[in-house]
Amino acid sequence: MACGECWEQAIRDDERAVVEFELASELTPNPDYVDPIAVERACRGEGVQLTPAERQAALVRLAGSGLTPTMAAERLHISHSRAMSLARQNNVGWCAA
Repeated sequence: MACGECWEQAIRDDERAVVEFELASELTPNPDYVDPIAVERACRGEGVQLTPAERQAALVRLAGSGLTPTMAAERLHISHSRAMSLARQNNVGWCAA
């Protein structure tokens, strides 16, 4: 948190850097980027928002750790059928279970 004056200065400094270094003012997120912290938190069962790529990474990690499809689904807060569908799409080892 910052006071209004400090916040305004930070915004102006950011805008100045964008112009000075010819940076894009709007960034387009990479849909394939996987945030390892988000995946780790999801694998612990925390209710975090995951991108499709992160959900896939978490599912693969949980399957590799020996969890059953039901346990992985519960950990990721998704349905069993959704976990199985993702497993089939991503060739996860227990997709035939």
